[in-house]
Amino acid sequence: MNIISFVKDESVNLKINEVVTSKLDIGIVTVRFVEDCLGLFEILDDIAAIIFDEHFSEAVIEMVKSNELGVDLLYIGTETLSDGEFNLHCFKDVESILPFISNNISHPKSRFNVIDDKELYYPIISSTLIKMAKTPVDIYMRLKKDDYFHYIKFINKGDELEQGQIEKLESIPRVFVKRGDKAAFFDDMNKVLLALLRKTSNPKTAQTENDVRLEIFNQLISIGLSEKSTEIATATIENVTESLSKGLLKEIKSVYSSDAPDNYRKSFLASILCVSIAKKLSWVTPSNVEALVLVSFFNDRLLTRDSMHFVEPGNSLDISDYTIDEKELFLNHARLTADWMAKQKSMPPEAERIVRQHHGSVNGVGLETNLSAQITKLTMLFIVAEEFAMEILVNHDQKLNVKTCLKNMNARYNNHNVKQIIEALFLALKN
Repeated sequence: MNIISFVKDESVNLKINEVVTSKLDIGIVTVRFVEDCLGLFEILDDIAAIIFDEHFSEAVIEMVKSNELGVDLLYIGTETLSDGEFNLHCFKDVESILPFISNNISHPKSRFNVIDDKELYYPIISSTLIKMAKTPVDIYMRLKKDDYFHYIKFINKGDELEQGQIEKLESIPRVFVKRGDKAAFFDDMNKVLLALLRKTSNPKTAQTENDVRLEIFNQLISIGLSEKSTEIATATIENVTESLSKGLLKEIKSVYSSDAPDNYRKSFLASILCVSIAKKLSWVTPSNVEALVLVSFFNDRLLTRDSMHFVEPGNSLDISDYTIDEKELFLNHARLTADWMAKQKSMPPEAERIVRQHHGSVNGVGLETNLSAQITKLTMLFIVAEEFAMEILVNHDQKLNVKTCLKNMNARYNNHNVKQIIEALFLALKN
């Protein structure tokens, strides 16, 4: 991933390199002319942002507008710029820009949050590729050269993996396939993952299990549901259910400690909790459980930043640094995702209803804690599971007080059905 620096002051450019590259695995490319900047967009596939100052502000904004470049604009200066057409962010100095870049552009785990059609390369977990023995498409490695990343073909389409390639794959976390090859790759990958998922779980394969689940999660949120991906989603549900025989707390720890982005961990924690709660409630049917786990995969597929998962009801969205478009997307993501799910032939109707209501709003817009009578009990079950999953993530640096957490959730919703579901969760955690 690369950032272009369009800053006149050389000392500031040096500071950008020093501050950013010392903390993050990212390339900084300095330019002085619009033509050079446009040329970089032709040869580099992964430019995430342009940093610029007041000297270049008019040139940068005009260049992005006239060429319709999909890139974040990071302005360093004393004045405040605003333009609803762009993802434009303002900072007073270089030091203040680092947290934004770290959290929103180049978080190492957010490489897997790929749902953007403009993404040219898609990351694949190396350990999963090893299990496939050979690949149906070309495989690329991402290398850093000078101040930018580029992609080099590592394995040719159809080749069986050689020992040297396997050893290399074991030393790196991920490789890449081209966007256009994703469907073909996943078609073959599904066969391998299905076989792995249907093996009996045991402690020695816990890490493999999480690798497999992560790859499935990335596939489902980025490509959506096809006939074969529905089959693997169903197998994943079976795998989650079987894994709970090891004990709920042990399974939670296994998923939470995995090296994966927050949206993956939240999704699988929520699915595990849904299954566990369902076992304690007689009115939840097997088809309900299937719908709940599918919802865990898809409910927040439009939230492209990990930080969006931590927005709470109230004014936290208003005071955030999200753009107008991002705020609009967040407030409507439940409705938009539910509309998308309604078009998926293999998606149970109950799943679409849960997604539309999973933030407490009947029409899928906004965040609500006052639940109306139209919110189904199944949706309430999912709300409880997802909120508790978020509590686990938020409190990762300290011991979570389960009783206090559940008591606060009960007070926040003040609903008889929610109270019953929270009691079921408490019993599941105790067992």
